Amino acid sequence: MPLVQRRWAEHGLVKMEWMRGVAAPDGGEPGYEVITLLTFPSKEAFEAAVASSGEEVLGDVANFTNVQPVIQINQPVFEGAINAPVQGERGQATQKQDMWSVTHHRR
Repeated sequence: MPLVQRRWAEHGLVKMEWMRGVAAPDGGEPGYEVITLLTFPSKEAFEAAVASSGEEVLGDVANFTNVQPVIQINQPVFEGAINAPVQGERGQATQKQDMWSVTHHRR
């Protein structure tokens, strides 16, 4: 993740999340061993990051796993916060249209 941050922050990388799959809902093996979410302000910002150093960054994945990554570009549709009701108010929710994320690492 440090390499990703060093190479892609200048292209607008604003958030990185790394999650390890632990189980499927039925207790079986998870469908994904690792899910990495990289958030950029736009699809174009992600494309610029990949164009500048994508070969180096994506090539580094082999240093951590022998699994071929699956890369998917996602466009957020909805993001909501769940808060305890306060004087009849519900959790705040906002539509998100300006942040893009990248997911990879299928089991």
